[in-house]
Parts: sequence; structure tokens; C-alpha cells
Amino acid sequence: MIALACVLSCTALARAGDDKAADLTPLKWASTTQSPRFAAATGGDAGLYRLCGERDTAMVQVAAAIVRRRIDGKRPFDERALRTLTRAAGVPQLWPHAWSLAGVSDARVVTAKMKRWLGRRPTGGVYRCGIARGVTASGRPVIAAVNTRVLADLAPLPRRMAMSRWLSLSATLHVSADHAKVVLLGPRGRPKRVLASLSHGTVRSRFMLDQRGRWLVQVVAGLPSGPKPVAEAVIFVGAEPPADLEVVAAKAGSGGDVGTLLTRLDKARTSEGIGKLQHDRRLDKVALAHARAMARAR
Repeated sequence: MIALACVLSCTALARAGDDKAADLTPLKWASTTQSPRFAAATGGDAGLYRLCGERDTAMVQVAAAIVRRRIDGKRPFDERALRTLTRAAGVPQLWPHAWSLAGVSDARVVTAKMKRWLGRRPTGGVYRCGIARGVTASGRPVIAAVNTRVLADLAPLPRRMAMSRWLSLSATLHVSADHAKVVLLGPRGRPKRVLASLSHGTVRSRFMLDQRGRWLVQVVAGLPSGPKPVAEAVIFVGAEPPADLEVVAAKAGSGGDVGTLLTRLDKARTSEGIGKLQHDRRLDKVALAHARAMARAR
């Protein structure tokens, strides 16, 4: 995650881009996953939205959650935790980035710093953004923004549904693709590919979720550079989402070290009756080089 650290204290009044008070209560699971969720950008942040992208109300909620977490004196959300929060807010786009700044009241300085942050993203394409503001008890201004590139928009998908009911998916691509597929990752078992069609930039599929628990539904498009996920949704079948979303996000962001990752992989493989992996440090070097190459190419 691209971020500027800020140290906040006490309780704040957050303000969104339309100069109305933003909600600083804990972020809740949205009832649907869908995009776009447009709302006009007015007031003091209209100019920032012209830089950052179209205003998305779900991303505003995530930006407010970032402000709230910093107010509580907790560590900033890392990239995986941020992705978990955007999924919960109902944002289907992948790879969100966040930025925050405290103690700066000069609008020109804020704009310049945001421009510098946005200058790191790839050029071209459709971008969406959410901005939230706050003021600490000591009077320090705070601003946070969440930004993502839109490769596809998703028609509403429910957050909760009963088991073994048919579900229809429709995704509109904003990139050129010669094929597309829909992949389902359920609570148990290997990922499943279901039938999907691509016509005039729209991906359609109809499928059934036949296990209780958390499912990840992902749309993958065949781009000139290769297959790439362009949208995804989390659906709970015959079950309720975890109540404390911030705990879920914190856990999502806690597996960055190699040992934790291997433990999780082995646990998942054991549950599927597959043998554990053998750690080869020579392959670590290959993986690290590839990860750095992906980071450079964004």
C-alpha cells in the first residue's frame, strides 16, 4: 500500500468530499458488491476528485475507516487489509491504494502531495476515489484517500444467500479482452471454473454455490498481457459475515512473513488431503526477483 504515515490522537470529526460529516463508526459489510456507486463531488474536495478519480461512496467509507484507525492510534492498514476492507464495503475492483496526511491545512500543499502520490500510478484508464477528512481534538486536520483503477464494473451481487441457489453475474469490462472466465473459490476444495460468456465487453455467467461458508467469486479477463483478475466479490452462503470487520482486516494483513505464509499453505493443503510443501530457499530468490519485477511494473 502506498501511504504517508500520520499520527493522530483523540476523537475526530471526519468530513467527506461533499463537506458532510463522514461516518467514523466501524465499517460494516455492505449488503451487495457492485460498482459504480457514484455520488457527485462537491465542496472543498471537488478539485481533489478531479485529480484522483470519480467519487465512489463505498471508497469514501473505506477512507473514513483509515481516518478512524489512525485516530485510535493503531497501525495503518497494509495492502492486504485494505483489500479486505474494500471487499467488505462492496468494491469489486482489485488493488486499491491508500494515502493519508495529517497536520497540513494549506489546500495547495495537500493538492501537491496528492499529485505526487497519484503520479506513481499507471497512466490511462478509469480511476475511482474516496476521500475522507477529520480534525483531531487538538485541531490537527486529517485527510485520507483510497484510489483504484477500474478494469471492470460489476452488477449487484448479494453479500448473503442461501445454499444451492442460482446466481447470475454480469460484469462490464473497461479494457479490451479476447476471452473471460469466472472462478469460484469456496470454503473447501480447489477453485472451480464455471461457464461464462464475453460479448461486446460484457461478461455473463450463471452458477450455484453449494457449500456453506465464505466464497470468493472472481472475474478473470484475457488481456493482451495475459489473464488478469478484473473484479471479485465475497459472498457468504448460509452463514453470516464476521461481526468485527477490523479484526478480519487485521488478520488478513498479518501474514506477510514467509513462515506464516508457509504455515497457512500447509494447513490448507492438509485440509484437502495434499502433502506439505518443502521450503527451498533457492526458489525464494526467484520469487523475490519476480515480486520486485511486478512491483516495478505495478
